[in-house]
Amino acid sequence: MPILFKKPGLPGWPLTVMLVAALLLAVLGWRTTQALPSTSAATELVLLVPDDLDRSDPVYLSWLDALREEGFSHITMSASELIRASSSGTLKARGLILPDTFHRRAGVALIDAVKVEVQRGAHLLLTYDAAIASPSGFVSAPHKLRRLAGLEYALYDQPGSPVTASGPLLGSPESVRHLELPPGRLVPARTANSRVMLQASAYGYKTANFPHFVTAKVSEGTTLLRSDTSVLAHVNQVGRGSVLFVNLPLGYLKTRTDGLWLHSFVRYFGIELVAAPRLAAAPNAVGGLVINWHVDDRKALGYLHLLEQIGFAELGPFSIHLTAGPDTDAVGDGKGMDLRNNPVMLRWVRAMAARGHSFGSHGGWIHNVFSAEVNENSREQHQQLIRDNFADVNAAVGQPVKEYSAPSGNHPLWTSELLAELGVRSYYTTGNAGMAPTRTRTDASGSKSRPWAFPISALGQAASFEEANDAGIPSDQMLNWLEQVADYSAEHRAVRLFYFHPIGVSMYPEAARTWLEKVKHLQQSGVLRLYTMAQMSEFLDRREAVKLDVVDSTQAAGYRIDLASPVGLEEQVLMLPKSRFKRPVIKQGQATVDSDPKTWLVHVATGNRLQLEAEAIYE
Repeated sequence: MPILFKKPGLPGWPLTVMLVAALLLAVLGWRTTQALPSTSAATELVLLVPDDLDRSDPVYLSWLDALREEGFSHITMSASELIRASSSGTLKARGLILPDTFHRRAGVALIDAVKVEVQRGAHLLLTYDAAIASPSGFVSAPHKLRRLAGLEYALYDQPGSPVTASGPLLGSPESVRHLELPPGRLVPARTANSRVMLQASAYGYKTANFPHFVTAKVSEGTTLLRSDTSVLAHVNQVGRGSVLFVNLPLGYLKTRTDGLWLHSFVRYFGIELVAAPRLAAAPNAVGGLVINWHVDDRKALGYLHLLEQIGFAELGPFSIHLTAGPDTDAVGDGKGMDLRNNPVMLRWVRAMAARGHSFGSHGGWIHNVFSAEVNENSREQHQQLIRDNFADVNAAVGQPVKEYSAPSGNHPLWTSELLAELGVRSYYTTGNAGMAPTRTRTDASGSKSRPWAFPISALGQAASFEEANDAGIPSDQMLNWLEQVADYSAEHRAVRLFYFHPIGVSMYPEAARTWLEKVKHLQQSGVLRLYTMAQMSEFLDRREAVKLDVVDSTQAAGYRIDLASPVGLEEQVLMLPKSRFKRPVIKQGQATVDSDPKTWLVHVATGNRLQLEAEAIYE
């Protein structure tokens, strides 16, 4: 289950308390040893970091993950490097990011340099407590930051006023569409003035309250999200540039298993304000669904025929995960699948594998016992159950499987380490609900060894047919949400996971049938595909290896854009906003160019290198 909002010491406590530990650990004088691109070539997104950055900080690494996973060209730049580049006039970054939590301290020179760059035409993503304290750690009213944000926050200069709060996240349907927030993550909210508003939910929690600064007077700009009395996201025009102020600890929330907001705001900032090129998040830029079956025990087998009758047999591929042991609730109860001694199930597994479906391991051998007992300290006790389950599923399929799902979402950190040992590249997760596949960042482990986490999609507290039934959700409402998820994935060229147990389909047979017909129609139209977790993780591994560079071209008002990968560029698509770029011209490599109403789509045919030029419509 997610750990969101239940950890002690969340932001939202008095900021001076939060700063003490961080400031005691800071060491002045750090300089990055990693070679950075020339500032004159830094045309897209720049993540600003303190000179004394701890590069193992999980919040910092979460920001890097988000920039990479959202497909943007980006570099990291220290505060002193930014100041020098700005003063010399060599900085050409279109987007500057001041992140939360690990960049609380900043000198006047950095803030002034950022302000100058925004006035010159750069765009700024200013986040929560970024630059809120002086280099010595003194916290005061951030007057210069307030003018950039277009509102008053961090009200340390107003005696008696609360500085921080925790409350709901509210947005209008229009703002939710602009931010590309997925269906179901925000649900209708009651408001005193009868305005139509949506409120964020958190799967597995009765309430979703978000830490933020209390805000006061809004002088100018447009509010995107708010809490009961405070602004949570706001866009303000400053000079030739703009400032997106997000009054949420985005990186911190990602490390607490709620990364939707970090990724959504990075994507919104990069697309809508910076208009930056990016890599598509799906193969050939075709969005899709990962439909994940969890087959827990013997009783589930009686519903497999129903799934075929409803229409699952006509679609695929699916990710089908099995708990293989002979027991379920207690050792010796005989309620389990007993896969190795179940000839009917063995034949079904092999037939489904031959049809192209992907199989995975669901927990550790004895479903309900494992779900209830596994924890952070039980690796020695429970890892063999996971190994045993993998062994039987592997034997049934005839090859090692690459997918995993934890019963009840109970996935201690050591599980990911074990999965990496077993060669598993993907797993389902109840954390980060509503997100695309992501690297989890709850510690500072190396990204290359981490499997891809596939978050659930959820309608409020319901992430499956059986949960929707328990919550009393009517069939038409469930169908409407499922169709919205399919449409969202197609429209935004995104990939989302929906999971269920076979018994749950019997609770919504007509909704499931109609939804599958919708999915089939979108497939036939070429705008949606069904992917397995294994297929997507293999694509995402290759996408992660792609290096995207956007630099000034020798031609006036133009850019040279390079893609390179040691493992090949097949299925990769470069997306360029039409609001900024004219039709790109291929200079090296093999690719085709087409478009949708807002975007140029450069489809790479083959090879390890692609170079193109794109003239800017404006600068």
